[in-house]
Parts: sequence; structure tokens; C-alpha cells
Amino acid sequence: VQQFRDAYDEAMDSYQAALALFKLVGDRLGEANVRKAMGLVKWQQENMDQALTLLTDAYQLYQKIGDRYSQAVALYYRSHLYEATQDCLRAIEDMQQAVAFAEQIPLPWANEWKQRIETLRQTCEE
Repeated sequence: VQQFRDAYDEAMDSYQAALALFKLVGDRLGEANVRKAMGLVKWQQENMDQALTLLTDAYQLYQKIGDRYSQAVALYYRSHLYEATQDCLRAIEDMQQAVAFAEQIPLPWANEWKQRIETLRQTCEE
């Protein structure tokens, strides 16, 4: 709720408290979800470096626990961050991996994500 009200500092404090609890009980999915949420807050604050770090941390945790759905979503968000930082090649790579997961699961937005890859390719050529 704090995040949606643009109370980013308070949201980060709440996420830090939740992160500590998830680590304490060994809930790696909870930890990954909190790191992803924190990354999205940092993105909203336009702190791209921290956002990328947090989303990458979340993605790596999702990999370790084998959560393909969450890996796909983390890659999707990370591709937007790479695009925002003018790193089109990494944005495309992340989207390609996200699409691969989306097709395996399958997720209903796989075709939409494929279209995003084409849009990214066009953007990179400009």
C-alpha cells in the first residue's frame, strides 16, 4: 500500500523488515518476491542501478528454487530496466528468455512478449 501511495521510503522500510523475516525462516521464495518488489520501488524512484541489482538478485533466487513463472516475470521487468538504460541487447536477451519460460509454462501473454522483442529490435536499430 505504501508503494502505491508513492511513500517509497516507508515501503522500503517495510520491505526490509519483511526481507529480514523471510531470511530468518528460510523462505527463499518470500525473499525473492520482496527483492523483486524492492527493485520495482527503486525503478519508480529512477534508481536504475539498485533496481537492476535487486531484480537480478530476485531472478537468481527464483532460479535456485526453480520457479519458472517468477523467473519469466523478473526477466520481463529487468528487460524494461535495460531498455530504460539504453542497453537494448540485454533487454532483448532477457525478453527472449522470458518468452522461452512463457511458452514452456505456458503463459497467456507469450505472444505479447514476442511482440515486445520485435519492438526492442526496432528501437535498437534506430
